[in-house]
Amino acid sequence: MKKKKIIVCVAIVIVAFSLVYSLLAINGIVPTINPRELFKSDNNELTGVEKIKEIIETTRPTDIAILGDDISFSIEIETRKVDKIDESTIQRKEGFKYTVLVINDLNNNVSLTEEEQDLLRKKVKEYGFSLIYLGEKYSDTWNSEDEIPLDLKGNLFYIHYSVSGTQCGAIGAWTTEDQNLLKTYPYSLGETILYSIESFLKEIG
Repeated sequence: MKKKKIIVCVAIVIVAFSLVYSLLAINGIVPTINPRELFKSDNNELTGVEKIKEIIETTRPTDIAILGDDISFSIEIETRKVDKIDESTIQRKEGFKYTVLVINDLNNNVSLTEEEQDLLRKKVKEYGFSLIYLGEKYSDTWNSEDEIPLDLKGNLFYIHYSVSGTQCGAIGAWTTEDQNLLKTYPYSLGETILYSIESFLKEIG
């Protein structure tokens, strides 16, 4: 009980300090702090998300296409919206080495034809292409026959790609319970996607 009281007191002090500092910053008495700067070291080391941004924009240029509902990112990430699946919309754009298609069906707003599903079955077998599906409706649509099904209760995040000609599947860190995070931190889904893209790029070598 004593430990809990100490924690509560510390929390109150931190909140009080934040309020006072904010008022002083508004009046120009102290400098305004960018929250993202708190995650940087003294030598201006990039945050995890900033490192991924650098990778997908320079080291391993990645074309990110999004079908379905919009996705918010904590930093500016170059993406493009597509409204259907065909050869032209998912074709890798000039200047990129890899393609990631994100289908955001968390609100059950995406409807794919059999032709679109078949085309994606073909694409996930190609080197440098990754499909990230968010939702339930098509959760097992792109599973390979040789693939061991991976799942967990409430999972809403599925990843499909190929390595050395073998199709791979994985699940991401996003479940039905995580949906509530979007209310308080709208960038949480976007950051989860970025870390999954980073893992995909490392995996394919």
